[in-house]
Amino acid sequence: MRNLYSDVISISSGPSDALNGTISPSLFNLFHLKHLDLSYNNFDYSKIHNQFFKLKSLVYLNLSNSMFSSLIKNQFANLSTLQYLDLSCSSVIFDFSSFSYSMLTLEGSYDYSSSYLPTSYVSSTNISWLRGLINLKILKLTGVDLSLASSVLSTNWAEPISVLSNLRELSLSSCSISGPFPLHEFHNLSSLSLLQMDSNTLSSPIPIQLANLTSLSVLDLNNCQLQGSVPYLPQLQYLDVSLNEDFMVDLVHMFNHPWSILQLLSITWTNVVGPIPSSISNASSLVYLLASHCSIRGSLPDSISNLTHLQYLDLSFNYLNGYIPHSISNLRNLQALNLIQNGLHGPMPKSICEISSLAILLARDNNLSGSVPSCVVKLRILKVFDVTGNNLTGAISFRSLFLGSNPVWISSSSNSLDVKIDVNYSLTSEFEELQTLGLQDCNLKGYIPTFICNMTQLSLLDLSFNNLIGSIPSCIFKLPHLSYLDLSNNNLEGTLPHSISLSQEYPISVLQLQSNKLQGPLPLPPKNVGLLDISDNEFSGEISKEVSERLSNTVHVSLSDNNLSGSIHSAICSRGSSLKVLEI
Repeated sequence: MRNLYSDVISISSGPSDALNGTISPSLFNLFHLKHLDLSYNNFDYSKIHNQFFKLKSLVYLNLSNSMFSSLIKNQFANLSTLQYLDLSCSSVIFDFSSFSYSMLTLEGSYDYSSSYLPTSYVSSTNISWLRGLINLKILKLTGVDLSLASSVLSTNWAEPISVLSNLRELSLSSCSISGPFPLHEFHNLSSLSLLQMDSNTLSSPIPIQLANLTSLSVLDLNNCQLQGSVPYLPQLQYLDVSLNEDFMVDLVHMFNHPWSILQLLSITWTNVVGPIPSSISNASSLVYLLASHCSIRGSLPDSISNLTHLQYLDLSFNYLNGYIPHSISNLRNLQALNLIQNGLHGPMPKSICEISSLAILLARDNNLSGSVPSCVVKLRILKVFDVTGNNLTGAISFRSLFLGSNPVWISSSSNSLDVKIDVNYSLTSEFEELQTLGLQDCNLKGYIPTFICNMTQLSLLDLSFNNLIGSIPSCIFKLPHLSYLDLSNNNLEGTLPHSISLSQEYPISVLQLQSNKLQGPLPLPPKNVGLLDISDNEFSGEISKEVSERLSNTVHVSLSDNNLSGSIHSAICSRGSSLKVLEI
């Protein structure tokens, strides 16, 4: 134990230097102790000691995420000087404030709601022990099991919280709470600025009376099976009601009122009624607008360009139509624009090139037409560019389009684009971080450029449905992070290496080489490949026992339309085989 003669003990740790074992009883002889932080340690699923009540000078106590397994009874009941108490036993594994392109899935969308990783197993059958903590300002019980405390047999279960008149922050996320929102128990909390009750089963409307809590600025009720609609809560800066599929959001009605200080609105996976109204400009302070998968219809109003503070705009997987407004260039602070899978049509406006802060541009699976604006080269910090599945035309120079932007994600597949790649081009630093390269059906011609092998961070490479010829550079199979490789439907020929490996960073990898002119014996497939398709080639010879054993770890295998002979070794059907589909 460090700092035994101080009034502060802080041994908050990370995985590499966490304490192990149990708490020594000698700790509770430090009666003068004011600040105790033992978070993120490993106390080996021991109980929370019953001697904490002796530390009557404590102002700050943090025991969060430290591998306890305990029932909370009266361990903290007499700590009347306590102002901060954190007993959380689930760690948030995604915080939108740390959003980055690396969190996007291959489908181009991410679930922005919070999710939790259990790090302790703590429960409480009632929370009456809170009554004595009269000076408490911050209470964090994320992940503490309150299922029995809040059951139908426990009326007014949250009443002990109502006496904590100094409370400013209350976190009850993922506590297995069931039953309606405890409005009457919270109405005395006039100083409350943050309320998190996400990932519980409230099955009730948001009470309009929350407007009376004038200090409340953060309200997180995502994934709560909410009912009803959004009440007018003008004091909020942060409102998250995502993942409530029966919750109605009428944007027209909502923005008839001014939400002048609202900075984050997350309505992903809710039931939006009506279009985005021009009155959305009544939320002029918005920084994050997250509205994916919520059935929004209509067009993008020009007034959305009045949201000049906007940094993240996600309207993916909706039914938007019409044009991307030229006035979008007014969003000078925009960093991420996600319009995936809507019905937007018309050209991509050149004015988008004026948003110099833009790092993520996702417009795949729409009906956009015309050419990709050549001025995209002005977007010097562009990291993610995906316009797959539109009707875009024209020629693109692979190098000049992203010169200097150092991208990590490029995908322009399934358009009518003509992408020009100079095989003599020597890769420079602008593609060293590239993780995804999707150029399916882009009229690529000639040989696969070997400079791709210098893209050492590449995890997805899709050059399918092009006119590529020659052999596959063997160095591609040595890329350390590559887990998805699709070179199908080209005119590639030659043999493959005896053994092919793909990265094992992901549980399932994909290798598709079908519909080419590849020859020679079957290679030894990757160990962790989930989908292997090398059909419609000119492979010959027998399927060896070694290959069969490796194929038994594959979910879907297609070897049809080759010149293979002999029988398949029984090893392919060995005990524990993962094989579900075999096409020969």
